[in-house]
Amino acid sequence: MFAKVRTSHLQHKEDSMLATVKGSLRNNRTRMHLNLFGAMLIQITVRLTLYIDQYVTRNSDGEQQGIDNTALLCESFYILLEYARTAMFLWMFIEGHYLHSMLTITVFSDRPNFIFYYVLGWGLPVIMTAVWAAVTVTQHSSTQ
Repeated sequence: MFAKVRTSHLQHKEDSMLATVKGSLRNNRTRMHLNLFGAMLIQITVRLTLYIDQYVTRNSDGEQQGIDNTALLCESFYILLEYARTAMFLWMFIEGHYLHSMLTITVFSDRPNFIFYYVLGWGLPVIMTAVWAAVTVTQHSSTQ
């Protein structure tokens, strides 16, 4: 009987420790980190795809039909790469802004406006990348 009580007591301690750790991982900073890692993951995936494609097409014999040789696909990949890079930097900025505001402004309030952060972190890069792509296209077409 003593072993049974001790086992259930240890199990209860383990369960409470797991609940504490699991609950501590669901905070605002972690949500922002996940968005930053999402932007990093997009950037890394695009870069790896481009690098692997370049490696395969450069080392193959015959016709080279890679991403670099397909204008629309190449431009799409580089626009997506620029978007992911911009989103990554904006999510870093959002994390810094959040930590700054937690230390200086809102010491007792832990409720950031995540809709604003999502618009800033994922929406603003769309606008910035669209402007970048438009300028790049106009500059590229005027040089040819």
